[in-house]
Amino acid sequence: MRRLITSAFSLVAGSAIALADDPPATPPPEPPSAAAPADDETSTTAPTEITLPEPPPSADSAAAVRGAPRPGDESGRVDAPQEESVLRQVGRGALFIPRAAFEIALSPVRGGLWAYDRYQIGERWMQWFFNDARTIGVYPTLFLDSGFGFTAGGRFVWRDIFGAQEHFSLRASTGGQYWTAIRGSARTGNRLGRVELELRGEYEERPKDRFFGIGNSDETTTIPAMTIDPLTDPTAIDTRYRQRMMRTSLAIDTRLVSDLHVRAAGALTDVEFGSSDYGNASIEEAYMTDQLVGFEGVRHAYGELELVWDSRGRYTRWEPSSLDAIGWLASIYAGREAVEDLPDFWRVGGDAQYFLRFGTGPRVLAARARVESVSGSIDEVPFDELPKLGGTKYLRGYETDRFRDRAAALGTIEYRWDLAWFLIANLFVDAGKVAPSVSDLDTGDLRVGYGIGLEAYTERYFVARVNLASSVDGGVFLNLSFDPAFDLDPRVERR
Repeated sequence: MRRLITSAFSLVAGSAIALADDPPATPPPEPPSAAAPADDETSTTAPTEITLPEPPPSADSAAAVRGAPRPGDESGRVDAPQEESVLRQVGRGALFIPRAAFEIALSPVRGGLWAYDRYQIGERWMQWFFNDARTIGVYPTLFLDSGFGFTAGGRFVWRDIFGAQEHFSLRASTGGQYWTAIRGSARTGNRLGRVELELRGEYEERPKDRFFGIGNSDETTTIPAMTIDPLTDPTAIDTRYRQRMMRTSLAIDTRLVSDLHVRAAGALTDVEFGSSDYGNASIEEAYMTDQLVGFEGVRHAYGELELVWDSRGRYTRWEPSSLDAIGWLASIYAGREAVEDLPDFWRVGGDAQYFLRFGTGPRVLAARARVESVSGSIDEVPFDELPKLGGTKYLRGYETDRFRDRAAALGTIEYRWDLAWFLIANLFVDAGKVAPSVSDLDTGDLRVGYGIGLEAYTERYFVARVNLASSVDGGVFLNLSFDPAFDLDPRVERR
């Protein structure tokens, strides 16, 4: 509309200038001169011929566009017709089958998006489970891990309690990995300015936790006639054990300057272990549990200090604020763990992430590198406190806690693109390994997982993600989780 009005204005203005500056077709006669020459009283002064400059052509005149390319032939046009080379045609043909398969695989998602928009499911969900201000809600939750099954439950949230982004949540669930899981947390939000406090309490009963031995060995399905000493034999067998855990933790997050934070955290934990009647084999059928450090049950206290630079965020105001599309994160931490009847040990590590946006939508390439290590020897650290890989977040494409040892490293590359304003698809590759020490974390015998996923967002919050993953060692895993894959996992909340 603005361009149309400008063109019309230019046309009218150009016509007005032309009418004002052009000389008349028949100029009026020149009036007689007041002072005639003395020798010829009858002669008159000849009219002076005035030459005016030609007015500039109008913006819409033929002269203004003379020499311009014809419509459709402009250079730089993305949709300009181009002759395809033979190689391009061959490439398009070769990609037809995987593209068609990808489109077919995503057709249920597209149908879901249509239904979501057509029937306003998101808005109805908020109306059903939240108050009008969207600050208080009670809603059902559903998790899926193909290694454990479905977990169902409910969650109560109260946001912005006193007007300064305070937050309280309480959730309970059962099934899948849990017999019972109850977790509560409270945060001060912006109430204390640059400082935020978070208090958490947890109680979990998990009858199906997995143990594959200690180390980076390939899995075997044969249960040996003699039980294995896990401290000396790295043989990996899929076994299960039971765990009951109670924990209380407190974290203090202080923003020092800009995106630089320092976080202090502490936790008190009481854990009991036992045999399991789920799966192919209970842990004591394959391993000497009396050799597993802490299997008789442990109580420990953990304190940690972490320094974090976090500039991750959205690129434009039109994207969900909960979607990381640009920026980077760097975290280093060190913590001391005191275990009853065992020597104290240190836990140190770091996490680096980078988000590169190179297209609208957004199109984002995310990269991550993570490393963690403990200082105690293998016979001094409780087996459940060793760094682990595998599951829905670290080394996707493998079973939960598939690998554990004194040191662990992980690298991730993930490509993200939008399917809708609130829905992001991704392709990812994870590579990592565990080892007896950091110096042994080389590139040999890397474990590699890969897959495709979907992530759902609201304007302010991450909602859920679904991953379909596999690995170079085989297996297919389908997971539904309510935690972002690139979120930091505080050590005081270790599962």
